[in-house]
Amino acid sequence: MYSESCIDVDPNVASEVIKLFKELDRGRGGKFGTWHGQRMRNNPYPWFQQTFDRVVAAVAPLRIDQWWFNCGQQGDEYRWHDHGPYQHSGVLYVQVPENSGGIEFRKYEEYQIFMPTVGDLIQFPGNLAHRVQQNRSNDYRITVAFNFK
Repeated sequence: MYSESCIDVDPNVASEVIKLFKELDRGRGGKFGTWHGQRMRNNPYPWFQQTFDRVVAAVAPLRIDQWWFNCGQQGDEYRWHDHGPYQHSGVLYVQVPENSGGIEFRKYEEYQIFMPTVGDLIQFPGNLAHRVQQNRSNDYRITVAFNFK
């Protein structure tokens, strides 16, 4: 249902995403509980450039069409959804506290759960239904989501 690789995530990315969450957007976003930042086509953040470049190299020949940060607090989850009409989507795991939940995929009556660690980059079909399990930790679960051309 998905493919997995691992890349290096610069250590300051998590704290910078938390700053965006707290200072710029000032609240929770996403109608299902997990905050997600503005969708972007290019990277305006110098502190994310090296990690972003690693993602670009890892997903080639696919190209990133849009991307955004996600920051889930304790109790946050994200309900079933897909990324249609995109053919390919992905998630990079930046901060994954213990008990922060995994991502669950559903294809027809088959379910598969992926329990991530920092640096995991998963790719999956954009029309594949998935949800993010509840964050039961006391810390932020931070990811970067992508849709590819």
